[in-house]
Amino acid sequence: TRLLRSGRDLTAIVSRFGGAYVKPSRGGFGKGIWRIERRQTGYDVRRTDGRGRSHRLGRMSLRGAYRAIRRYGRTYIVQQRLHLIRWRGSIADVRVLVQKDVHGRWDVTGVGVRVGRGATIVSNLAGGGRAETLDTVLGEVFADRPVVIDEIKALVPQLALRLAARLERAARPLGELGIDFGVDRTGRVW
Repeated sequence: TRLLRSGRDLTAIVSRFGGAYVKPSRGGFGKGIWRIERRQTGYDVRRTDGRGRSHRLGRMSLRGAYRAIRRYGRTYIVQQRLHLIRWRGSIADVRVLVQKDVHGRWDVTGVGVRVGRGATIVSNLAGGGRAETLDTVLGEVFADRPVVIDEIKALVPQLALRLAARLERAARPLGELGIDFGVDRTGRVW
C-alpha cells in the first residue's frame, strides 16, 4: 500500500502485481474504489459509484486510468490487487469486530464474512452485499482443505487483537474497531 502521488506509483504496483485497487484515503462504504487489471490489450478499469456499485469503464492505458482517477481531485492510496476468495461467484472478505471490555482489554466480539453482490469489485454491505458466517463460507471455499480453514479461523482473531493494540498506540482513545481481512484463494490472510 502506498499513497498515490503520481502515475509512477500506479505503474509500480500494476507492473509488479498485475493489478491494483485505488481507494480514497478518507473513504468508506465501498464508494469511489477503482480496480485496474492488466490484460493482453491495455488495462481493464472498473470503478464503484456513490452507492458502491461497480461500473466497467473499459480498456485504457495506465496513463489514461491515472488521469481518470485524478479528475476526482481526491487523495488516494494504491494497493496490490489480491485474488480474494469468491463465494458462490461473489467476492468475499472477513470483518472482525473488536471492542474493549469493562477492564479496557480488547476482545473479539464478532466475526463474519461480507459477500459482494454479483460481479461487483467490493464486498461492502452498503453496496448491496450481504453477511454470511465464517464457517459457511470457508467450509465451501476450502472444503477440500480443512487444515486451511482451521488456520484461518485461528489466525484472524489473533491478528485482529494485535492490530487493535497497535492502532490504539497510534490513535488514542479507541474502544471499537471493525477490521477487514482479505483471504486469497490460497488461504493466505491479508
